[in-house]
Amino acid sequence: MLAECRAVGSPETERLEALLTRLGLPTRPQPRPDLERLWAFAQQDKKTQAGKVLAVVPSPLGHGEAVVLERADLARAFGEG
Repeated sequence: MLAECRAVGSPETERLEALLTRLGLPTRPQPRPDLERLWAFAQQDKKTQAGKVLAVVPSPLGHGEAVVLERADLARAFGEG
């Protein structure tokens, strides 16, 4: 998960993953997305400011924090880094 790759509290990530698993929902995207296309798409998001891609990640559960997203963060989130 992106939040976990941004060093946001692992207990929250584990709790969310366990909940999704109990509900029979996927915890990883299938098939793996094309990271170049995904990064290009992220750069067009309305939260992008001055060339910096912002993402909102949970911190702690129920709250969010805006962080600068790097392409390497996406790669780690999808198991490629």
